[in-house]
Amino acid sequence: MVFGESGNSYVQLWSDPGHYSVAVRGLTFAGNTRPYYLDGDYDGNMTMTIGVGGITYSPAQPVRSVIEADIEFTGDQTWNITSGTLMIEGDIYDGDSDYVFTKTGAGTLVFGDYDNEFDYSTINLNNGRLALSPINYSGYRPLGDANLVIGPDTGGNNPIIVARDNNYSGWVEIDHDITLNGALTTENHRELYLVSTSTVILNTDSTIRSRGMPLFIEGSIVDGPSETPAPRKLTVDSSNIVVLSGDNAYTGGTHVINGVLIFGSALSIPSNYHESGSVGHLSSGSNGYVGFADSAYTGSAQTYFINDFDKANTHGTIGFDSDPEASINTFTDNLDLSSAPTGTAFATDARLGSATEAILSGTITPQGTAYRFGGGGGWLQVDSLLTDQTMPTTAARSLVLDSPAAYPLTLKLTNTGNNYTGGTSVTNSGLIFGGSGLGGTFPGGTRNISINAGGYVGFDYWGDLSEANLVINSLMKINTASVGMVGFDSVWSISADIDLSSFSNALYLGTSTWFSEGPGLTVRGTITPAGGPSAPYRFAAYKGGAFEVESTLSGANGVHIGDPGSPGTFGDYWNQEYSTVALSGNNSALTGNVTLFGGQLMVGQSNGTVGTDATTALGTGTLVVAGMTLPATWLDEYDNTLRPLLGATDTGMIIPNNITLNSDLGIAEFNDFILTGKVSGPGEIYLESGDYGEPTWLTLNNDTNDFSGGIYLSGDSGLEVNANHATGTGPLGFGSSSSAEVYFNASAPVIGGLVSREEYDYATLYTTLSDAVLTIDQSFDSTFRGEFRSGVAYPDPQSLRIVKTGTGTLRLEAGGMFFYDGTIEASLPDTPEVSLQVNQGTVIIGSNFYMGETAATTVWVHGGALALDNGYLYNPVVVDNGGRIEGTGVFSNSVSIGNGSTLSPGRAGGSEIGKLHINHLELNSGGIYEWQIQNPDTYLEGGSDLIGVFGIGTLVLNATVESPFSIKIMSLNAGGLAGPMSGFDPSQSYSWTLMFYDQLSGGFDPAKFTIDTSGFANSLAFDERGDGTFSLSLFSAGEFENYLMLNFTPVPEPSTYALMALGLGMIGWMAWRRRN
Repeated sequence: MVFGESGNSYVQLWSDPGHYSVAVRGLTFAGNTRPYYLDGDYDGNMTMTIGVGGITYSPAQPVRSVIEADIEFTGDQTWNITSGTLMIEGDIYDGDSDYVFTKTGAGTLVFGDYDNEFDYSTINLNNGRLALSPINYSGYRPLGDANLVIGPDTGGNNPIIVARDNNYSGWVEIDHDITLNGALTTENHRELYLVSTSTVILNTDSTIRSRGMPLFIEGSIVDGPSETPAPRKLTVDSSNIVVLSGDNAYTGGTHVINGVLIFGSALSIPSNYHESGSVGHLSSGSNGYVGFADSAYTGSAQTYFINDFDKANTHGTIGFDSDPEASINTFTDNLDLSSAPTGTAFATDARLGSATEAILSGTITPQGTAYRFGGGGGWLQVDSLLTDQTMPTTAARSLVLDSPAAYPLTLKLTNTGNNYTGGTSVTNSGLIFGGSGLGGTFPGGTRNISINAGGYVGFDYWGDLSEANLVINSLMKINTASVGMVGFDSVWSISADIDLSSFSNALYLGTSTWFSEGPGLTVRGTITPAGGPSAPYRFAAYKGGAFEVESTLSGANGVHIGDPGSPGTFGDYWNQEYSTVALSGNNSALTGNVTLFGGQLMVGQSNGTVGTDATTALGTGTLVVAGMTLPATWLDEYDNTLRPLLGATDTGMIIPNNITLNSDLGIAEFNDFILTGKVSGPGEIYLESGDYGEPTWLTLNNDTNDFSGGIYLSGDSGLEVNANHATGTGPLGFGSSSSAEVYFNASAPVIGGLVSREEYDYATLYTTLSDAVLTIDQSFDSTFRGEFRSGVAYPDPQSLRIVKTGTGTLRLEAGGMFFYDGTIEASLPDTPEVSLQVNQGTVIIGSNFYMGETAATTVWVHGGALALDNGYLYNPVVVDNGGRIEGTGVFSNSVSIGNGSTLSPGRAGGSEIGKLHINHLELNSGGIYEWQIQNPDTYLEGGSDLIGVFGIGTLVLNATVESPFSIKIMSLNAGGLAGPMSGFDPSQSYSWTLMFYDQLSGGFDPAKFTIDTSGFANSLAFDERGDGTFSLSLFSAGEFENYLMLNFTPVPEPSTYALMALGLGMIGWMAWRRRN
């Protein structure tokens, strides 16, 4: 069964009252430019049986098609998905026959069902993406009982397992054996588990490349092939967390280039499983992390973890971890990184860290004269005593805390006896000095803590010290040349003044603490910024902390939020938490700009009444959204770059400041707020429903907004537009399972386009004033799925007009225009109500876009193009000012083609050839029928454009001999482009149907038409006899079966001229007789 390019891509596989099965040898989708939907009436109601022909999916464009039926195999299968996406929404069953299933091609195959019935067969993933659906309960199996063979990933092949997000919670499980032939590549939009019943067989040295949410391999990893196993090496080159918790027996070693690898138990480390230190060692590059999460194993971490490393070739992080769902692991073992245990010390840049949470309490012996920590991106508490070296010689020790930028570690020191004297250096990491309330001293003396780029140093509460002494004594520990950030943790609030003027560089103030009841730290006293008299205030929070500034801010130097050199001030990537700064003081004397680099800025209010008076928390300057460069791997679940957030501490808050979007800006959930200042710049505004599921709403009031990035609405977010140009010049985009609503509370709103990201993104647009005109000024091509509605309450008229301007194409799908009245157009005859006006570009009405409620209103094509894509339009249509009617479908009312306007079937659905049915068609002087032909075979349907006009007296010829109607002939090549068509023979006669109709009024006269051959690229001559000619004629096969024909006549041989003249005379006499 073959599905090619078709105007109708919906295929019903079932019939009522009974359902049945469809049996095919194979399925082929070839050359389609639009997605197919094969409807089997939902999962479980019908079965499609597929034989050894398998499936070939080779669309002309990378579209996403769906087969909604159960699939049963009757033979081995190869499914070649060359591009785009094919989704199976039903159970897959191999008929208890253990058939081999092979996925090839670079495209994506989606198993929409999470519990398929492959019975102990084999699935070969040779190339492309195989997307599996999440579950909420263990035991469901998207691959059934099949064993999975992946790769090899050579010769251009790139097999990828995708743990897909189907907009519900859950995870993805694979519970049978997996054979790797070089790589396991995964893209995790949900957590991916290879459960304990699955064994991973390394047929060759293999690399795990994983990104997104964590990958858990709970089964054993063993050497392969099974018959003749040989030592195999496992390499991790990922950007996420990979957890191995099975009893692993591979013997070729483990190396981490990038990302985090955690051994969940001691027996997950192969040397422990084999009880042999010679079966392969652990190592990591400078950005790699190897962690251990088994603190309960009956043995020391030194013996069963530290000594398993290839120490000289370990340059990354040696990690200690905990199960996030359990209590924090405490490792009490002594840890010796020097050469003493094995004769070899760790490389000088190796360091201790955590990707989750852990506590170390044993003695730590570093590999040199520096305690080195960093990496993993988690939180590590060190209760150990950190002291100077005493053996074999005495030497001062320092503490160096330095992480890869993508994995900043937070280190908390709690031992009050720490007395190392070599100083402290913090880079791309956070260091918290805790436990000082017990009376201990800080190591290193005065000004001996250096905060470098991306670093944070926080001070925990100091017992009975006053707030002022806490601030003074803490800041005295910091080197005055420090950059980065200093702060206070677990303190709740500080009302004392904070003076940072002794610091010469850009030092930020903040916290890493967050409490569920509110900010981790609130400051209220006078703040003097670092960096000199012209320096701005600089505030940030670290790795999900929350810092509120109630202090009064003033002056022209402005405020910086978030450190652009510190990803930790943007947020905690592993825990998906933003770092938050709240400005809530009465800052009316602050005239400088507030610049938002990263994290979340919450705006509070201490002046006036929220919702009535505008807040002064941001002063009177401009809010500049600058953004920051984050690690390339920091992406959201939809692979979008993360963006800073703006929010309000109270619902209904009015933020009056102008905003410059030099970067994209997200709008935080929880509290709706109003922007009354001018918004400008190239950035985009994102309204995104967050992890708590709260809808995000924003109100825009300024009519001079000219930001060009547009507005993106996800989930059930909403937008109130209170001025005609409040949305700027960019488009409204909808994605991430959007069910968004937009309310236009203005009489003539203008938006820069409409975009729906996926087929399940569906938005509703309301106008709330009578006689509103919504203009879509769109210069790019897109699809919109959703509704246009009038929100005017009865009995006021629900009158609305949609106007399309701009050169782009807007396709309307899966929605409709749900209002009854258009707005009156006085310039048209009879002053009709117009509901849709196309001035420029193209509007395509899809087959499932509903226009029924507007059927009494006029569609005015006033210079642009209106196309049907296998749909129906019941409205009367007026075409003038060079407008165009295109597509394939049915116009069930009148269409009038005016001067300079064009009638051109096709083009709407990817095919240039089309067929239009029109209830009543008027051909006026100066109008054009753009007739395209791709195949000269006069008996082949679909080889050329065709128009059918139905209804009594429905084809009206208003053109005159003096001012005719034009037929423009355009030839297309095999690729559908303008050019010579194949198969045309200028020595042969042809007669093609241009139109068929019921009845004609206005009288037919070929002189009322001109034939334009400028678009016909084939030669009209043969044997040097000159060009053949085109002519028009009528043909009737019955009272209501009439045809307007285009004829081609070649130049005859000279000897036939006399006979031809006689024949033409006979035809003319017969035509005259019929007319009489």
